[in-house]
Amino acid sequence: MISYWKNARDRIMGQMVVCSTSDELPGTVEADERTDNGVILPRIIPAGTVTRRGVETTWLTASNAYKDRVGSELKCMIQAPKGYHGMHGCTAFGWMTLQGNKAAGTDMHSRIAQSFNHRLSSQEAASKAKMMYAQTKGVRVHGGECGENVGRQNVRVQGAHKVWSGGSESHMFNKLEEIANSKVPRTPVLGCCISRALEPARPASTGRASSAVDYLHLMLVTMRWLMEDFAIRGRFAVSIHDEVRFLVASEDRYRATLALQVTNLFTRSFFAWRLGMRDLPQSVAFFSSVEVDTCFEKRWTWTCVTPSNPQGLKEGYGIPPGEALDIYAVLERQKGAACPPRLSQAYIMFHV
Repeated sequence: MISYWKNARDRIMGQMVVCSTSDELPGTVEADERTDNGVILPRIIPAGTVTRRGVETTWLTASNAYKDRVGSELKCMIQAPKGYHGMHGCTAFGWMTLQGNKAAGTDMHSRIAQSFNHRLSSQEAASKAKMMYAQTKGVRVHGGECGENVGRQNVRVQGAHKVWSGGSESHMFNKLEEIANSKVPRTPVLGCCISRALEPARPASTGRASSAVDYLHLMLVTMRWLMEDFAIRGRFAVSIHDEVRFLVASEDRYRATLALQVTNLFTRSFFAWRLGMRDLPQSVAFFSSVEVDTCFEKRWTWTCVTPSNPQGLKEGYGIPPGEALDIYAVLERQKGAACPPRLSQAYIMFHV
């Protein structure tokens, strides 16, 4: 129950906190006389891994709130100032991650958990794994340079080159292997090289190439362009694993939500185009939801009840629940408006 707090206490107590008086706050922030005004400066190392992901020892690895874990609500205690909100969502692997709903048990992790059965024998587990591979990767067939099945008669001409075929993710695995086995592996979208230490001196692993950071970088650039073009007052805050968080004026929260949905559309379209796919299904064009909230939590529906926070966020801290908006909901709130209105003095935090 207390092991998490014992491990995290020193790191949390050692955070770099900068406090300010009400007179020092910018005009866009509403001062709250009941609390101190301050910010935590996270000591983040950008591109701290071979896949160019950020590295930070506390908040990028902080636990979500659990009922049996003392101190696990501290991540949720990072709140936006008065007039701010927060937003939450995730990026994807496959259709179920984008469109799946954890509450309905249709997200990728829930589906994998449903497939797990510790009572299976070794033979049954191997058979089930083989079936899952066939459904996702497909089966190995002899292929040409473009990945099409050319049949066994061309093996002597083409060599021993094989491709995956018939699975829901066959095209993706073929591209991963093509990149990983190339002389100079590069991410498929932005063309970024990986460490020379991981360049293939022998048949390579598909795990050596990652375009997740390409997706993040394209999202950040596109979102910044849209925010500047439509005068949406806000800024990028932090990215954590599969999450991206923004601070945006409360009055602009729905326009910023729409901009984020358009950002995903543009980014995914560019990915599809770079991989040779000339169409984009609507099911993957937009985020299934963009969540708007007031604090740093994983899901806007969580109450964050823990042994050290038994009353939760709403009763214990007066923090109201947020909201989740899909593309249809945000279009309804926008009602086609794109011109920037007068900006208010309030802000909102976004997280996808």
